[in-house]
Amino acid sequence: MSVDVELIVNGKQVEVTVDVRTSLLEALREEIELSGAKLPKGLTFTRWDQRPLSSSQLRYAADDVRYLVLSRHEIGRRLDALGHANWAAEECGNQCKLEHFQFDPAQQYMRVRGATSLAPRNLAVLRQLTVWRDTAARAANLPPRALLRDEVMIDLARNPVRTTAKLASVKGLPRPVEAEYGQQIVQTTEQALALPEEQLPAVRDSEPSPPEKFRIDSLWAATQALCAGQGIDVAVATSRQEITDFYQQVTSSEQPPTHRLLHGWRSEAIGSTLRDLLGSKSGIELTWQDGMLKGSRKA
Repeated sequence: MSVDVELIVNGKQVEVTVDVRTSLLEALREEIELSGAKLPKGLTFTRWDQRPLSSSQLRYAADDVRYLVLSRHEIGRRLDALGHANWAAEECGNQCKLEHFQFDPAQQYMRVRGATSLAPRNLAVLRQLTVWRDTAARAANLPPRALLRDEVMIDLARNPVRTTAKLASVKGLPRPVEAEYGQQIVQTTEQALALPEEQLPAVRDSEPSPPEKFRIDSLWAATQALCAGQGIDVAVATSRQEITDFYQQVTSSEQPPTHRLLHGWRSEAIGSTLRDLLGSKSGIELTWQDGMLKGSRKA
């Protein structure tokens, strides 16, 4: 499950989509309780908006910071044992770079789920609507997807609405949004539809062929094995979609690849090995350990 949250980075407010799996305290519960502390359970999804908070809620909230020093020590110990301390410091530094979170009107619309299925003219509508949604959401102090979900954005782009009367038939469009922003949505749509052909977004056919899909699946399996072999959560390092992009760039680019996986700690951990594997310059040794497939670069 992912949620949109607002963070303050270097004194500026930015929106970040966070993958929610488990709390830090839950991940370190065993180590913390070995110190003699007892962590309460069951209040993760309690009603934190109620006032006054109960004594058990206050205690639970205080525990989130009470054991931070112990948690930091345990995380540091694990990182040192794996030899990943420098990698973690680099990634933390990357996460504090504001440019990673700033809204880019030239690229953000392609992050809307379903954007790659649209034709150029419809993609232009989505591009304009994405800029509008970001502006409206900031004014309303809301994450963009809380104002208008991606599925609705795709529907509005695929079936452009040119009158406010037609907005009532758009599935999933909140009625308050329709009432307050309906005219803006129509005007934004009309602006996109009026663009000349040369200003439409270029559509890149990135759907892999069946043989390419097999190769990408194999590369993804190799990536998962390499991460498991080094004690890295693969979701921290990369994603299935990113491996697809990596494969396409490395195998088809006439220029030297500039992919994120070929820079910094990701290059050391997986990127350079995968690149050499694709170029038949190196191999991966696979072993079955601790109930999982683990990989390492062949010397």
